[in-house]
Amino acid sequence: SDLPTKVESNPLHPDQAGTDIFAQASVLGLYDPDRAQYFRKAGKTVKREEALDALVALGKSLTASGGRGLALVAESNSSLTRARLQAALAAKFPSAVWATYDAVDSSVHAQAASLVTGKSVKPYFKFDQAKRVLSLDCDFLGGEDESARFTRDFAKGRKIAKPETEKGFELISRLYAVESLMTLTGGNADHRLRVAPSQVAAVAAQLAAEVLKQSGSSASLNTAALAGGAKVDAKWITECAKDLVAHRGAALVVAGQRQPLAVHALAHAMNEVLGAFGRTVEFHEAPKAGANLSAALGAETVVVLGANPALTAPEVWSQITKTAKAIVRLGYHEDETAAGAAWHLPAAHYLESWGDARTSDGTVVAIQPLIAPLFSGLTESEVLGLLLGDATANSYALTRETFAALTGGALNEEKWKKFLHDGFLAGTKAAAVSVQFSWSAAAGALGSAATAAPSK
Repeated sequence: SDLPTKVESNPLHPDQAGTDIFAQASVLGLYDPDRAQYFRKAGKTVKREEALDALVALGKSLTASGGRGLALVAESNSSLTRARLQAALAAKFPSAVWATYDAVDSSVHAQAASLVTGKSVKPYFKFDQAKRVLSLDCDFLGGEDESARFTRDFAKGRKIAKPETEKGFELISRLYAVESLMTLTGGNADHRLRVAPSQVAAVAAQLAAEVLKQSGSSASLNTAALAGGAKVDAKWITECAKDLVAHRGAALVVAGQRQPLAVHALAHAMNEVLGAFGRTVEFHEAPKAGANLSAALGAETVVVLGANPALTAPEVWSQITKTAKAIVRLGYHEDETAAGAAWHLPAAHYLESWGDARTSDGTVVAIQPLIAPLFSGLTESEVLGLLLGDATANSYALTRETFAALTGGALNEEKWKKFLHDGFLAGTKAAAVSVQFSWSAAAGALGSAATAAPSK
């Protein structure tokens, strides 16, 4: 069959790590019988051309006011083309609002790293370099973003056949896990401490205090208020901290994305003391956090790209719809948000689209269609291009423009062909950012958490 039925990782990619269940299941979305198939205006089917003309007209009508009253709501992604068009929209419509909204927000890693370093960065964990790992409710082998890469890297340190004795390491790495529910990570842990969900922060504070004490660090953190609520085996805390300190430079502490900023701050504090920065964790530049969904309150025209806030954020969305005179929605399904939209546009699946993205290590990759669009759907970049006044906007041309800008300004067809052949652009891996840990920022996060800590 010529139809895409299976996805696999690109073996040429420098950071390829296989696929996860979500990547494998993504193929099913292409053939989903409930996919949006028609262009709708007030619930009635219209021709594709009419919808495209309406987007161009909408953009023109907002030009004079600089986009006043316009709000765009989009899910986060790493597309270079979308970022370029977003910047162009900000220049053309300076009064417009761009709100980022994800039903499941996993940006806490970047938020915490930016907080404790004072730079807009995100952590890049290197489990293959770690011989001692402490997980604070972080299911990095199962539920976390990038779990496929984490699993591959962690497995490198668990091979008994070829221990890295020349580096002075023991036979295999060791994993400590603090969690409430049994996870894949907890199941693979050498030492697992089960605690109530509300106690993870307290245990993290106790561990941080012990690591600082045993390492002889002159730094201090106000951990006492936060640590007082945990009743756990003191020996577990002491021995875990002792093992981490004994492997300074080859230890890594990670906090889960469902944990608050304070736990992440404690994890980074321990990593700082354990010499993890630049070894088992490095930091890459990250885009500054934008406005959230609430920024769209009061907008008269709302353009939604992909998200379904009517279902996942009903309180805020209901307030937005009270003032919105027109809602334009690009989506895979005619769902709750589509029901209240003046225009609904069927979204193209990534397997039938042109585009680009960055992988977790920063490498630029190509998104190439394996099939012609089944329902003539649009991509996010095409919608943005139409709003900018390009009546013939198409994702292929837009992606080529981005590639040209990235590779010197003028499009080199040979470079473009190699990009498509290899699937990625060599030499675009993110450079590690030099950071300084801010103990005062970490203390501030802990102070806020201690004030809001539960009584039991």
